[in-house]
Amino acid sequence: MSALSNDRPSAVEIARWCSVERFRPYLRAAGDHDAALALYEWNIAVAGAFYELIGVIEVLLRNTIHARLAAWHRRAGRPGAWFDHPATGLSPQAVLDVAKARSRLRATETEGRIIAELPFGFWRFLLERRHQAQLWPQLRPAFPHLPDGRRHVLRNDVVALHALRNRIAHYEPIHTMNLVESHRCALRIAGYIEPSAQKWAGGLSRVDQVIVARP
Repeated sequence: MSALSNDRPSAVEIARWCSVERFRPYLRAAGDHDAALALYEWNIAVAGAFYELIGVIEVLLRNTIHARLAAWHRRAGRPGAWFDHPATGLSPQAVLDVAKARSRLRATETEGRIIAELPFGFWRFLLERRHQAQLWPQLRPAFPHLPDGRRHVLRNDVVALHALRNRIAHYEPIHTMNLVESHRCALRIAGYIEPSAQKWAGGLSRVDQVIVARP
């Protein structure tokens, strides 16, 4: 046991370090400082478990989308990369995302390196209604297990996971959310691609174990 284990600071001290404003939602939910600290620490743990899983799902999603659109681009005999061609119909924000991804590269540019630099939001917006006519017919076969191939079902799950990811990235409380459903949502996205991908992602996930340990 660490020599520091008997010198654990009080919950009041930790609340002060973290800021009264940040600690307030936990105190309101738990009732006293010690219970609030336990909830705060659990929120950190469950957020970390989700962040691991979301990373897996984001990689699966972006590479699946990229593979389909790159193949479509090649079949059309277009030069360069799909994300640079006007026929893709990217929004001004998406074009800016690609430019920013390029600016962050510190090695020789490749499609794979640009894809890895693009944010989760870039992929989310490719699933919006504005791309229903142009991109979705190309993307639909990438999700053969999506119920009836309904774009909005995939889009809604990706939007929900993106919102959770943003809360986690900004260290916001997630303890009031339906985290069991959020976990199912993440795994559903993998399952739309392939049931075995869902099984793999589920096997890596620590979310269920952390959820049941909630104080």
